[in-house]
Amino acid sequence: ITWNKVEEEYRSVDPSTTMTLSRTNANNVRLCIFLTRKGIPAYINTSSSSPVVPSLMGLAKFVCRKPRDFAVSIATHLERLGRDKPPHQIQFIQDQADCINEVISDSSPSTWVALEAALKALFKKPRGPAHMLSTIHRAKGLEAPNIYVLFPPIPHPLGLKDPIQAEQEKNLEYVARTRTSDTYTEIYP
Repeated sequence: ITWNKVEEEYRSVDPSTTMTLSRTNANNVRLCIFLTRKGIPAYINTSSSSPVVPSLMGLAKFVCRKPRDFAVSIATHLERLGRDKPPHQIQFIQDQADCINEVISDSSPSTWVALEAALKALFKKPRGPAHMLSTIHRAKGLEAPNIYVLFPPIPHPLGLKDPIQAEQEKNLEYVARTRTSDTYTEIYP
């Protein structure tokens, strides 16, 4: 399906039967904000062993003094890191930055406390049935009747340059495709 059909699709299925998978948390943040703004319950799956919000807040506070300065500061920071770090590390930091930028652009928090509260709201499971959004990595071992994959392609074209990375990309695609017991749907921009 295409992005303009997402609201209709998510309203038509029982949230307790769905799991949406994405390569990155940033795509999940984008979708979670969109769904909750439309009154559709959704949350981003996280694990207690790998807390996402403290990691995001650590990055945000490291690169700037106020949330409103984040976009400019992170661009400069990534440019500097790009000279010294391998691409997969830059990609990870870029995903974190994109998560923060999505929340800042949606809610315009003026303080770190407000930014942290907005991030926590996305990763907190609401009471009652809700659509679970997850990175493919976090979905290992999970299953749902209806699986949506947000913004493929899997494998990612950048991952095909390195043979080891190419194998990991194939594994990601396998994980995404084997999480369903019923339907598999791809969501395109």
